[in-house]
Amino acid sequence: SRTVSRYSGHKNTPHNKKDKNSPAIIKKGNVIYMSHPMSNIYFEYGSLYHKRYVLMALDLLDSKTTFKVDGLGAQGRATMIKQKNKNRYCLNMTYASPVRRGCAEIIEDIPDIYNVKIKLCVNEKIKKAYLGVTGEELEIAQENELQTVIVPKFNCHASVVFEY
Repeated sequence: SRTVSRYSGHKNTPHNKKDKNSPAIIKKGNVIYMSHPMSNIYFEYGSLYHKRYVLMALDLLDSKTTFKVDGLGAQGRATMIKQKNKNRYCLNMTYASPVRRGCAEIIEDIPDIYNVKIKLCVNEKIKKAYLGVTGEELEIAQENELQTVIVPKFNCHASVVFEY
């Protein structure tokens, strides 16, 4: 019964709100099962909805991540290492948005990034947090079991040192 004026495809068909026997995602303990291959679908279509769906599922897991960075953006990257011999963690953040020019991806613009919030979930009590390059000290706040800092501004790269 599809016509130009009456089209209903899989993308446009609303889900059945009354059907509770066919969940799309199930969590039992520390295992999540998705009824669709969401990673493959995201890879093929690049939909922000699918990315958020997978990230939401990962957030449901009971495992605690060592750190989380809010406000870095999709092109941002963050990694952290523990330096036991110096009693510290070093978190490195980068942000650059590559642009395709012919066969190459190049970085033309490097914007300033503001108010990036870093949440730490580590066993050690952080005594001091500062920017690695400038030494600018950052205020440490406590949010439940998380220790948080805000990096007010950086450009391309920032290293944050957490001493314990």
